[in-house]
Amino acid sequence: MKREYIQIRCSIYEKKLLQRRAARAGISLSEYLRSTAFERNIVERISPEQLEAYQMLVQYKNNFARIGNMFKKRDPETGCCC
Repeated sequence: MKREYIQIRCSIYEKKLLQRRAARAGISLSEYLRSTAFERNIVERISPEQLEAYQMLVQYKNNFARIGNMFKKRDPETGCCC
C-alpha cells in the first residue's frame, strides 16, 4: 500500500504533458511518474484510429506481396501468368 507523498513543482504545460502521456499509456499520473523514475519501459496504448491505419497498411502489404508473386510466376515466353 502506498502511503507516502512526494511533491514536485512543474509548469502547467509540463503537468498537462505528463497527464497526457499517462493517459496514452493507460495508467495514472502517479504510476507514470513512478515508472519513469525507476526507468521502467512504458508502452502507450494504440488508439482506434492508429489501429485502423495499421490494419490498412497490413492489407496494402499483403496486396503488394500478391502482385509481386503474380509477376514472379509469369511465364517469360508467353507473357501469361497461367
